[in-house]
Amino acid sequence: MKLAIEQLPIYTGHKAAIYAMANKQDGHSFYSADGNGWLVEWSVRQPNKGKVIAQIPSNIFSLFYIPQASLLVAGTMAGIVYMYHADKSKLAWPPIQLGGAVFDTYYFAPTNHLFFTCGDGSLWKMDIETGQTVGNVKLSTENLRCCIGLPNPDNNKTMPCLAVGASNGCIYIVNAQNLEIVQTVTAAHNSSVFCLAFAQKANQLWTGGRDAQINIWDCLPSAPNLFLPNKANQQIPAHLYTVNALYINEAQNWVVSASRDKSLKWWHLPSKQLLQVIDPFKPNYKGHLKSVNALCFFPEENILLSAGDDRQILSWKISVGF
Repeated sequence: MKLAIEQLPIYTGHKAAIYAMANKQDGHSFYSADGNGWLVEWSVRQPNKGKVIAQIPSNIFSLFYIPQASLLVAGTMAGIVYMYHADKSKLAWPPIQLGGAVFDTYYFAPTNHLFFTCGDGSLWKMDIETGQTVGNVKLSTENLRCCIGLPNPDNNKTMPCLAVGASNGCIYIVNAQNLEIVQTVTAAHNSSVFCLAFAQKANQLWTGGRDAQINIWDCLPSAPNLFLPNKANQQIPAHLYTVNALYINEAQNWVVSASRDKSLKWWHLPSKQLLQVIDPFKPNYKGHLKSVNALCFFPEENILLSAGDDRQILSWKISVGF
């Protein structure tokens, strides 16, 4: 398998590091958020026409867009969550203070709730119909960096669960209904677990860490209350520094990782082989000059967006060949 990558125009205008992006899921629009608290809406076809729809008095670390509710949710370094009616660019509910910086925001459809991972080690749950929190649990004394829902294709599991990555190197499997810990995988990474992505067809969880590794976990469908093995099935020394973000494209069999080492790397999903690298030294490309923090993909256009500390959003047209 081969990848052809064409660099498209650069989205400019942010005045601080970009930490998060969210696809509006209308085929052509997305949001970005930065260290100045700017929340910006873009058209993927108009890189010079970003619109600042809100300015929040804190660094924005996480974004999630819920299309069925037209709700854009932003989590901040100050630990405050802001929820906007996306089409009206105004707050849906008053901001809510959680416990510590909100490093990740995730909407879990099976329970119709938002979940937030926070800097004080707590996981919060919110009702999207009311904008009110309905529970929280302290999982760790260190930061919770990321979370993702675990699909249940064979219905063997008895409860909807989340995987939560923490700065103590653990992955916690949490019952999304009652927030009880179902399983704790210790030493999942040698340091912080920074990002998670799930390959549903392969039934694999991919994790990226501060140890610069990508770890791959074959989920355990036959064990009712055991989701992951105690040790990763495969470990890839993927980058030089922290792996900040992962995106899996199962339709085209590739995975992309973004790192603090300024690089993007594409991997073959079935074989785990490295397919392509783009960094500041790659000929014929203008890569990121600083840490790459966030990824956003448009399947309609086969366009990947990457954003980072260099205040730029780069765009890449992906073509697959054999």
